[in-house]
Amino acid sequence: MGYELKWGNRTWIYGLLLGLGIGLPILLFMYNMKGASFFFNYYSPMLGYYVLISICQSHYFRRPTEPQMNGLFRQFVSIFGAVLIFFVNEMIMIHILGLPTSDHALLNNGGIVMSGHFTFIVFGFFIYGFDDFMFKGRLLSWMKNDTAKAIFWYFVIWLIWLPLFYMKGGVVQAFSAATFDELHSNRMLSISQWAIIMSLMIALIFKDYIPELKIENDLLRGVILLAGSFIIGGAIAYICYGLTEFVAPWGDISATDRWHHVLYMGTYPLIPVILMGVYSKNFSDVESPGMRVVWRLVYLVPLIVLTYFLYHFVIAQPELIPNWIFGDGTFSEGMGIFGEQHGWHHHLDLYFNFTISIIPLTHHWFCGKAGFMKESEDEPVGPGQRRPWGRPERPAPRKEAIPGDRRTSPFGRGPPPRDERGQFNRQWK
Repeated sequence: MGYELKWGNRTWIYGLLLGLGIGLPILLFMYNMKGASFFFNYYSPMLGYYVLISICQSHYFRRPTEPQMNGLFRQFVSIFGAVLIFFVNEMIMIHILGLPTSDHALLNNGGIVMSGHFTFIVFGFFIYGFDDFMFKGRLLSWMKNDTAKAIFWYFVIWLIWLPLFYMKGGVVQAFSAATFDELHSNRMLSISQWAIIMSLMIALIFKDYIPELKIENDLLRGVILLAGSFIIGGAIAYICYGLTEFVAPWGDISATDRWHHVLYMGTYPLIPVILMGVYSKNFSDVESPGMRVVWRLVYLVPLIVLTYFLYHFVIAQPELIPNWIFGDGTFSEGMGIFGEQHGWHHHLDLYFNFTISIIPLTHHWFCGKAGFMKESEDEPVGPGQRRPWGRPERPAPRKEAIPGDRRTSPFGRGPPPRDERGQFNRQWK
């Protein structure tokens, strides 16, 4: 007995409604009711840590894939774990490492500390998933305890964070306010975010084609996929940087802010990739693995672009288009859902995309898409296999073969029997 999507390829619509139905009230409460200061000081980093711990649970504290709501408690593990790790990491950054805490209009401990949180979170997104996605778990195959593996990767994140973000001679050099390089920080985060997207696409979009590469060595395949994620992700990040002035031509911004926006652009694939990969059949009935990937990309790329413009022109600033048509001043600023009145490159799109996408994704991880699946009497259909229309007919029970009876002969009609002289019995029917 297997399971299949309750509404077939339309299931993504209900997955999106789940994300919007829970995510939008959370965002409105945290930003519009609790205020921008609370939102950026607490909700912003804790959302990142919530996603990080959820990724960790999905890989190192796995549960059966059957749709069951008893996995819901894992949501609370991620929530309370996010609160805990936020304060632990902030204590380490400020009181042990002495990260500079400069005055800031919104942030209690300044922008450098918050950049430290974001860097740790982004590195963690990749670290907690890449061993499974790329190396098939071979990197820690010598370690038998899953809890130990999760703790091990936590310290690995720190070992990467220290030289790249904090230490002298690193990319960002955040140990001092005088040496902190915001441009390099935003560029590193942008490239890392797009590498995360490539890792996610390896898991959901390219997964059927990777075996076609016929790389038998798991470590070699992992190295190739790891390098490919950063090379392709970095190339996309630079392409987005060059396209920024064309996709958002309504204001000039600095190179630092452009890279900041490229980081935010790297969150727009989340909703389409997750809904297509988890809440649809994901073109699994296409025979060729290569064509399966092609069809996914044919749908996915326009959806990502559409999501970008829908957010900016419908959710964030719906007054822009009517003011362009009817003249400035026809509609006042702040008509958007979050009442945003600051620059387009500082909208809440990163928080919107992560919040709306992580809800259906964690429901898949923790509860097996309970409510979105139904039992299937047929055997599960794998990639490239088509399920026949309707229910297959049961084969008729075979009769026991009777010597000389052509109706039960395993070879069909067969020749007529012979008499004692070897002649065919012509009366045989």
